Amino acid sequence: MPVQIKVDIKNLEAIRRGLQKFPETIVPKLKEAVTKSAFLVEREAKMLAPVDTGRLRSSINTSYGIGPLGIGAKVATDVEYAIYVHEGTSRMRARPFMKQAAEMSVPQIEKFFENAVETAISRIS
Repeated sequence: MPVQIKVDIKNLEAIRRGLQKFPETIVPKLKEAVTKSAFLVEREAKMLAPVDTGRLRSSINTSYGIGPLGIGAKVATDVEYAIYVHEGTSRMRARPFMKQAAEMSVPQIEKFFENAVETAISRIS
């Protein structure tokens, strides 16, 4: 069965204009998705971090911005013993709070990015 496609020149021009606006439309939405994602991971990591004095938990923070590789964020701690807590030692079991936080956040992070793309596409159409 043959397939026929009819393209209306008016629609083609509207599509072209919309695609030209796409980068300026999607970038703010992607920034928002990255920011929400990072703060979600931060929140989860703080809830999962083991607490003795609270120093480790309070040291977990987020930084984000646009760099040479694009939009990015980092959730980290500057406490020197965090790696030993996370990975464990010969005398202490591992408690991978950061890894678990990231893994737990994946479904919601996917939704943040899906919504960002859908919103950007709807704005240009």
